Amino acid sequence: MISELVDVFVHPSRWSAVESLAPHQRTVLALALFAITLLVALLAALLAGRWARVRAAGQEGLRRSRRVRRALVLLVLSTGGYLAVGTAPLGGRLKTILGGGLYVLGAIVLAQLCTHLSTLLFTTSMTRAPREDRVRFEREYLPLFTKVVGLVVGLILVAVVAKHFGQDITTLIAALGVGSLAIGLAAQQTLGHMIAGFVLLVDRPFRVGDRIRLATGEVGEVLDVGVRATRILMADQNILIVPNADLVNNRVVNLAAAPAPPPQP
Repeated sequence: MISELVDVFVHPSRWSAVESLAPHQRTVLALALFAITLLVALLAALLAGRWARVRAAGQEGLRRSRRVRRALVLLVLSTGGYLAVGTAPLGGRLKTILGGGLYVLGAIVLAQLCTHLSTLLFTTSMTRAPREDRVRFEREYLPLFTKVVGLVVGLILVAVVAKHFGQDITTLIAALGVGSLAIGLAAQQTLGHMIAGFVLLVDRPFRVGDRIRLATGEVGEVLDVGVRATRILMADQNILIVPNADLVNNRVVNLAAAPAPPPQP
C-alpha cells in the first residue's frame, strides 16, 4: 500500500488514478497532502518574512509586507486544502461544496496577493527618494495605483471563477475589452500626464524650490509637482501650470543645479 501511495504522490501524471485507490489509501494520501501543505506554508512564511525585511522600509512598508506574507500563507493552505479535498474519499455533493469553496478562497487570496505584492514593489521604487517626495507619492499616486490594480485583478478573478464553474464569460470579456479601450482612449492624455508626473518624481530632474527655465523661455521656481501638472512661480508672482508630459518630453534647464563659479585668483 505504501509503495502505491508513494508512486501516485510522486508522479502527478498518475493523480487521475486516485479514484482507483481504496478509501483508506485516499484518506492517508489526503492527510499527507495537507501535512506537506502545512510545511510549505511555514517555509513560505519564513522566506516571505526575510524577503520583506529586505524590501520594506518604514512602518508602512512593514505593514504591507505582512499583508503579502499572510496572503501567501493563505494561498498555500487553500491550494493544499483543495488538493486534499479532491483526493479524500468524500461524497460527491460534499466534495463539490468544499472544493468549490476552497477554489474561490484560493482565487480571492491570489488576487489579494497580487494586489499587495504590486503595491509593495511600487512603494519600494521610491525608497531612495527624499522624504518629501515619498510623502507626495504615497498621498497622490499610491491610492490610485492600488485602486487600478485592485480593479484589474478583481475583473480577472471574476472571469476565472466563472470559468471554473462552467459559466460562459465570452460576452463579459468582450464587453470589458470594449469598455477598457473606450476609457483608455478618452483618458489617454490624462494618463500620460500622470505617468509623466511619476517619472518626474523618480528621475528628479528638478525638485521643489529649484529655479528652472522651460523650453519656451519662461523662468520660475518650482512650487509643486502634482499628479497632472507642475506649478511654477514666475518672476511677476503669477503661477504657471505646465502639464507634466511637456516637462518630460521637452528640454528643461535646472538653474539651481548649475555649479558654482570657480573662485577668482
